Amino acid sequence: MNSALYAGAPGSYFDILKAYGGKPEPDLPFSYKGMQIPGYAAMSTSWLLEEQSLMPCPETDGHNLAWVEGVTFHEEVAPPFDPADIRIFAALAEAVRASGKRVLMVLLPIDVDLLGQFNRDWPRIVDSRAAAVRQALGVLDLPLLDLSDTLPKDDFIDRWCGCVHLSQRGRLEVASAIAAELLKLQSPQ
Repeated sequence: MNSALYAGAPGSYFDILKAYGGKPEPDLPFSYKGMQIPGYAAMSTSWLLEEQSLMPCPETDGHNLAWVEGVTFHEEVAPPFDPADIRIFAALAEAVRASGKRVLMVLLPIDVDLLGQFNRDWPRIVDSRAAAVRQALGVLDLPLLDLSDTLPKDDFIDRWCGCVHLSQRGRLEVASAIAAELLKLQSPQ
């Protein structure tokens, strides 16, 4: 994680959220199926290091699958979608447009295979949230490329940490899709 994004440096994640009325999610511990899981800062200096040290090559889905399931639920399934949060994207898009640029919003891929491995309902929950985001952005007339459910399991790495990290092939697929969409936006409207 890039600490500059969280250090209040100009243009940091926090600055952008603050400028457009958003609030960062607190890094708090949470409970999942009776298991206490620390916030990300504590996790990154303990569990993630242990799990990484146990990871064989090629990678598996994790050593402590109950923990991976809890983190995956917390990061990918549990967060609610509040349509009011779209105002941040709308304000940011308006600022970009005011400077003469075009905007493309991208819903990045989610490892739905990993979600389904833990609970068959989780992919549907995440797909439903992606549909709500698509609808909210559509009302604002913001161009959207939805890649949320487009990549197979093999295009993800680091599945053991409940993260959405892409493999080299996955990054190439995403970059190619974004480039193709940007080319479409170049044409006069």
